[in-house]
Amino acid sequence: MRMSQAQVELEAAWSDEDGFLVQLRMGNFDSAKAGALLTMLKRMDLGEGGPLERRVVSLLWYLPLFMSWQHERVEPKHLSELAKVEARVTNEVERLLGVP
Repeated sequence: MRMSQAQVELEAAWSDEDGFLVQLRMGNFDSAKAGALLTMLKRMDLGEGGPLERRVVSLLWYLPLFMSWQHERVEPKHLSELAKVEARVTNEVERLLGVP
């Protein structure tokens, strides 16, 4: 996936009223939207070496942290699924950005 398209999709997840992360912030866990976010992350390729767009990095690295903060907002029946999605998102972010 081209970086510009990835950034557009990440921005939408974070800011569109119907975006997965906006809905999660309101306590609404949507497994289809979570799946779409994971699919988008899996399609992302930041390339080898070269500099990364600062905004894309900020949209990515904050995902796992933000998701962990939403556990208290989500209905208890969705917590185990949220935890699984959070772990998979963390894995994708580590794949894209690497680990220290």
